[in-house]
Amino acid sequence: MPDDCGISQKEYRNKFHELKRVASQNADMHSWEAARYGRWNQFLVSGGLVFSVFLLTLVLASEDFVHRTINLMPDLYKWVLAILASFNFSLTLILMAWQPAQKAAQHKEAVTHYARAKHRIDLILRGEELITKEAAESFLDEYLDKSDLPQIPNALFIKLKKRHLVKVAISKQLSSNPHRSIREIKQDLAKSYKTTKLQGQTGEE
Repeated sequence: MPDDCGISQKEYRNKFHELKRVASQNADMHSWEAARYGRWNQFLVSGGLVFSVFLLTLVLASEDFVHRTINLMPDLYKWVLAILASFNFSLTLILMAWQPAQKAAQHKEAVTHYARAKHRIDLILRGEELITKEAAESFLDEYLDKSDLPQIPNALFIKLKKRHLVKVAISKQLSSNPHRSIREIKQDLAKSYKTTKLQGQTGEE
């Protein structure tokens, strides 16, 4: 039955199915970004700790000891210390300026946000109550307002969207045949894409 704006329940449900797809895609994108920033944070922190320990070891060693054991001249030894100290300080500055840990936490919050959105859509689609224009607008305002969420860079959006679509396609294949390997599924998807592309090119000719 249409509401006062002439929109039927079927149209509303189709819109919510599309919103669920978008929320799932956004959750995957932010999950991958959170993992990427988390890896960078771990790399920078671990690298800084390793260089700090190595630098401390060199500082504790006397110039005479270094010269006698590895035949490193005192002036060159000081240059090595200065370069390592500068590199270690640079890692600290990168962590402070870039703040990958904070970015990872923000993207994790976005994953939670869109996961709640998907759950809310499932409840709406399973419910027997009518979906009204006001309910749809309220949902959009509450769950799909991205003003306080981190943005996916334009340079990564298409790449992450492709990754999400491949994940969905693989998931569908595994649902019908859970014993197939992911590698085989990826190969079949690639073959199917090439076949479709060739058929499209043949049709254009």
